[in-house]
Amino acid sequence: MELGKYLGKGLWGLADKILPVIYGLGYVLLVIRVLPEEEFGYFVLVQEVFLVISGLSTAFALQPMLKFAAEKDSNAGEIARAGMVLNLLFTVGAAILVAAFSMPLAALFQAPGLSILLLFVPVMLLASFIRNVALVLLQAQFRIPRSVHD
Repeated sequence: MELGKYLGKGLWGLADKILPVIYGLGYVLLVIRVLPEEEFGYFVLVQEVFLVISGLSTAFALQPMLKFAAEKDSNAGEIARAGMVLNLLFTVGAAILVAAFSMPLAALFQAPGLSILLLFVPVMLLASFIRNVALVLLQAQFRIPRSVHD
C-alpha cells in the first residue's frame, strides 16, 4: 500500500498548518489579555499599516517577478533583479512616507500615541524586504515533478 510512502509528508503538512493555529491561540490568550485596550489598538493599527504596505509591494513587484522568473524560457536573473529593485524602491518610498506622515496618520486614525509607533513601520518593512524577495525567488524555482503514471 502506498499510504506509508506519503505519511511523513502528510505529517509535515499537518504540522505546517497547526503552527499558525497555535500561534493564533497564544496571541489571543497572551497578547490580547495582557495589553490594555488602547495599546492593543495601537498595536493592531501599526500591524495593519505594515501589512497593507507589504501586500501592496508584493502585488506591485514580487508577484509579477514570480510569474516571469518561474517560466523556463525567461531570463530569470534579469527579471529577479528588476523585481527586486522595483520592490526595494516601493518599500523605501513607503517607509519614507510613513515616517514623514506619522503625525497626520495618527490624527487620521484618531490615535495620538500612534505617531511614535509608526516610526517602527519603516524598520519592519526593510527587515521584511529580504524575507519577501527570498521567498519569491525560492517559489520561482519550485517545480512539481510529473507523475510516473502520466
